[in-house]
Amino acid sequence: KLVMRSSTLLYGAHPSNPNFLGEHQPLRATKREPFFADKIEAEAEVGRFVERTEGAIATVLRVAPILGPTIASFVTRYLSQRLVLTMMGFDPLVQFVHELDALAALKLAVDRDVPGTFNIVGEGVLPLSKVIEIAERIALPVPHPIAEPLVALAWIGQLSPAPPALLPYLRFLCVADGARAKDAMGFRPAFTTREALDDFVRAQALRETKLLSETPRTEAR
Repeated sequence: KLVMRSSTLLYGAHPSNPNFLGEHQPLRATKREPFFADKIEAEAEVGRFVERTEGAIATVLRVAPILGPTIASFVTRYLSQRLVLTMMGFDPLVQFVHELDALAALKLAVDRDVPGTFNIVGEGVLPLSKVIEIAERIALPVPHPIAEPLVALAWIGQLSPAPPALLPYLRFLCVADGARAKDAMGFRPAFTTREALDDFVRAQALRETKLLSETPRTEAR
């Protein structure tokens, strides 16, 4: 038995994507980015393992970007900046899953024999502009033709929270359908996309308040 955590981002962000991507959709994230290429190859290896191993049970969980009070990722780094890069003229819908729901889905996959691939997502979606507003950040719209070279330079200089391969997700839809996980696994998220975001925002506000309160004492020393 094998349980693997994967990502809904592997579907890729494309203008031709349907409103909700099912597990049957091809994985079209760019393989030029190792973050994607390695995960796509890992999923393929899981498939080969099942084919050559009699009685094998493999469960692949394609998890939406995770948010919550303790998670640290490129998404939390992106939303922790005061100025948040956006693509001028684009406002894609996005979805998240709360860290506790991601853990609950993993436990279900371990406790139950549920072979196959499942999207693990929170209920609901939000426009990126609304996400930035809720996070109390300031959008910095950049024309997309010049965004990639700018972000590539910033990534090399460790000034960008994510590589340029993730810029299409600031332009196009990449939202997954979680119906199969509900029907076959019995997974029902306790938190919506909005609630996962709210939980992150509250925790981030506390961290920033604590940092501000400690700064004068540090300088005084």
